[in-house]
Amino acid sequence: MELRGKLEDAFQNCLPSDGTADRDDYAKFLVAVGLSDKEAKTLLDGVGPIEHIKYNDFLELVFSGAGPPAETEQSKAEPAKTEQSKEELDANAVDESYVDTMKIGEPKIEDEPGSEPKPQDELSAEPKTQEDASEEPKPELSPKAEPSEEPKPQEEAKEEEKEEPKAKEPKQKKEKSDVKKCEECGLKSSHLYQDDLDLSWYCYSCWISWYSIPPPEDGSSPGIPRLVNVVSGKTFQDCELLFSWIEKPITGWPPQRSITRPVNSVDGDPTGIGKSFVPVNVTIHPGLVGSHARQASCHERQSVGEVLSGRYRIEHIVGAGHFAKAFLAHDIQTDKKVCVKRQNNLTIELMTDLLTIGKRVESVDPDESNFPKLVDAFWDMVGYTVETLLEGRNCLEMLNQNPAMFKDVGNVKIVADGGFAALKLLSEAGIVHCDVKPDNIMWIEADGPESKPRVKLVDFGCSRLDSRLESGRNWALAEGGAGHTGKWPPEMHLRLAITDRADVWGLAVALLELYSKRFMWNCEADTSEFILAQCLGLVNAKDGLPQDLMRRSPLDIRQLYTPAPSFFPVKRTGSAPNAKQKELRPATWGLECVLGPEETWDAKKQIFADFIKTALVMDPLHRPSALDLLQHAFLCQALPESELEPTAAGSPSDAAH
Repeated sequence: MELRGKLEDAFQNCLPSDGTADRDDYAKFLVAVGLSDKEAKTLLDGVGPIEHIKYNDFLELVFSGAGPPAETEQSKAEPAKTEQSKEELDANAVDESYVDTMKIGEPKIEDEPGSEPKPQDELSAEPKTQEDASEEPKPELSPKAEPSEEPKPQEEAKEEEKEEPKAKEPKQKKEKSDVKKCEECGLKSSHLYQDDLDLSWYCYSCWISWYSIPPPEDGSSPGIPRLVNVVSGKTFQDCELLFSWIEKPITGWPPQRSITRPVNSVDGDPTGIGKSFVPVNVTIHPGLVGSHARQASCHERQSVGEVLSGRYRIEHIVGAGHFAKAFLAHDIQTDKKVCVKRQNNLTIELMTDLLTIGKRVESVDPDESNFPKLVDAFWDMVGYTVETLLEGRNCLEMLNQNPAMFKDVGNVKIVADGGFAALKLLSEAGIVHCDVKPDNIMWIEADGPESKPRVKLVDFGCSRLDSRLESGRNWALAEGGAGHTGKWPPEMHLRLAITDRADVWGLAVALLELYSKRFMWNCEADTSEFILAQCLGLVNAKDGLPQDLMRRSPLDIRQLYTPAPSFFPVKRTGSAPNAKQKELRPATWGLECVLGPEETWDAKKQIFADFIKTALVMDPLHRPSALDLLQHAFLCQALPESELEPTAAGSPSDAAH
């Protein structure tokens, strides 16, 4: 390699005649050829102890990753063989949280006919298959054999090995005599598997096609599938990943750090509302003083039936989330119903943010056509906000109650039309919602024979201002991102400055989730790396992130992504100095993994797919605005009639899934 040649030349010219050096000497040479002190230390920690060794031995350690030299040739060969088998397993491994790599019915490797039986010590040194490695108990936990216990004949052991995979066959939730029909392909068989999500039956092949993993052993559903399944690719050692980036850097990275400037309140206020003062009532309780008293009282407090701030009588709870609990209340002063939200951990700074966003929203939507109005804020042990009441239900609740509702592309169009109309207004106000998801989109039923259903966008607790209105400030970098991770666009993962185009990405993903009833984020284990891998799958980015986007990232991309020629996120496993970075890749590519095979798309689905492709552009500089998308044929023209008659089996996305 070119880098190795440079190091050899440097060492030959500078080392003593015997060609040996200590750890400190090698650290200095690594810094001299371009590494930072931290990178050199990480590299040396990864190759183990170094005490006065020759430069060629040191280079072999660095570039082979084989570890310190062994005593003998035989002892060197066996660890190298074991290490190679581990690397092969890691390269083909699928993250167990996402894809089960169990091979059903796959026989174990046996001795070749006519070969001599191998001693037990040699058998233990053989590379193991992934199935064997996952099932083998740890040596220190293995029970010891009793002296009187006799080994079983080899023929009996082989018979047990042949029968063992059969014991792992998933249990079908059926009676043996039942013959059912696969909902997907129409196959009639008694060996079908029932999906708990739709209670339909599927053959093994169709199950794999949909979930990308075998049916669970108990026959239950593996949980709500993600938009795109994620698998593991190559595994890198820390030092290996670093050297790969040194050999193949991205020209122009890192970018020049931007100067943090104070925000100009005039330039950053396109609404012209100007500076204002908002009164906020604070309720005092004569018998309550101190943080401990407030925490104990809040914990035991039952708000239903209370009159808060001398004005809002709480009637009942209507919803709760991580950051707030919502109540239906009666406003005594206006004799109207309102929504009172009890905010968790609300500080005066966060209250100020909510009031600022509320003023901006009201300036572009005075008649409350697209958003609820923030009418009040007060403190009573904790912070509360008061909004106008919306008579409707959020789209996630609608989906759960009627899974087929958004299979109708016409209903998806209603959400898209109202959602992008709301985002257009937020763009005019300089607001980035940052939390556009199905449960923050309220479905309002038609209120008359001539009206149509519509949607409104709610919950501005994660909202920020467009970075272009804040003198170029990068709050995404300073704050570590904002909003729901599952709706993060690529620029949020890379910590670029965020504009209104981020919400365009988030709403497009939400539309796919409503249509498919599959979600990018399902649990706390769904980290940023897994979300970004799904993003790459949706847009069919088989080379990973584009170089131009990576070049603008202020993060150390060498620790977060694979090097050229393809840039995929990596997930760190283990701890330094032997940490490994596991590459994450999409298991499927393009919108077909959500909408089904393209040849099955009818006219409505084709125009919907084109609309989503138009919105899901990775680079925000080239992504269309909400106004642009409102002019797309999917929203500004009547949907065409279906050109394809539905088949009995249907496509994966059209089935009851």
